[in-house]
Amino acid sequence: MDDVLNGNNSLKSHEENTGLVYRTVPATVPFTAGHSYKVEFKYQTNIAGQWQWVTGSDTLSGGTAGGTVASKDLKAEAMAPALDTASYSRTFTAGCGDNWVGLRKTGGANGADFVLDDFTVTDLGAVSGGAACAAVAGPANADLNPGTTNSYTTTFTNNEATDATNVAMSLGTLPDGWTAQVAAKDANLVGTVKPGATATTRWIITTPAAAAGSTTLIHPAASYFNNCGTKTVDSDSNLRVGTQAIVPTSSMTATADSQNLDSGPGEGPVGNVLDGDLGSIWHTQYDPSITGYPHWVQLSFDGEYTVGGFGYQGRQSGGQNGKVKGYTVFTSGDGTTWTQVATGNLADTAAMQTITFAPVQARYVKFQANSAINGQAFAAAAEMRVYGSSPATAAGFAPSPRPADTACTP
Repeated sequence: MDDVLNGNNSLKSHEENTGLVYRTVPATVPFTAGHSYKVEFKYQTNIAGQWQWVTGSDTLSGGTAGGTVASKDLKAEAMAPALDTASYSRTFTAGCGDNWVGLRKTGGANGADFVLDDFTVTDLGAVSGGAACAAVAGPANADLNPGTTNSYTTTFTNNEATDATNVAMSLGTLPDGWTAQVAAKDANLVGTVKPGATATTRWIITTPAAAAGSTTLIHPAASYFNNCGTKTVDSDSNLRVGTQAIVPTSSMTATADSQNLDSGPGEGPVGNVLDGDLGSIWHTQYDPSITGYPHWVQLSFDGEYTVGGFGYQGRQSGGQNGKVKGYTVFTSGDGTTWTQVATGNLADTAAMQTITFAPVQARYVKFQANSAINGQAFAAAAEMRVYGSSPATAAGFAPSPRPADTACTP
């Protein structure tokens, strides 16, 4: 990758934490409601699944004095790797509040960079029909198993000032050999969604075995009726198919002997080991008191799985505190009687470390941390996974077609 794409300077984001890295503000890049705008720039980036370009809006509640600003995403687009300079261009209609555009880091891969240059916004003039203010999204990055069924959820958020009616969600076009069903009959038709409310659709995505190790980008979408017009919104979602089966994170809950809850949601809660965000961590309590080793995290499944491996990924930043060295892994069928299946030492690395053991039937897996790399009393982790599969294959229903809208007069 190049540090400068054109001229003497470019804007480079280097190994940022996850979240919004930068965005425009109305004072410097104003968007007029009802006008169409073309946003363009040149960019390079090196790793898939790490960055999104976001179009959003800010609204003020409680009046102009002392109100609260609420920021909402209207569309999030995955930025594909481009080691040679690539061009981005998108046209959208402004509205739904004070619009902005910006760059978000969604993945935690080491060495993920993004270089941007020649950013321009062109006002194309007033247009009819108004803006589509609702939003639909799946996970920015989702891990799927090869050759079986996978659970996947899309969420529709109504950012309009009035009801969104006749809301229907879809997943767009999937790769050859993939199929998508809804988990319940007509579940993609969510009816009326009130302003500020959300609705979800759970999908069952079946991947072919040949998709193992692949990555694909899909475009979840939703159509709805609002202000006497049919509107459509969509987003991007990066699907990564593993080379071996994992227990879906959506099918597990995490508990721990200790978790720090005084430093915000990104540092401490044990649920962070399942959120897919390498920037958030589980960390044992360190304030007001410190609990010592051993520490443990228990992952409880929604059913019985055949499991044969455990994945531990240490914190990616913030120092050495909590990086686990000695470990023991246990499995259980009832959460009471435990069987040791593996023990050993982990390396000091930012990568996911896989611990393998003989396959066993289990509903619970416990990771016990016995010591730390730096010899301190703390334990931490960015992500944890369990490798295995369920004997059950989920069955679903074909998505239902969206009914016709009822005509009205604005």
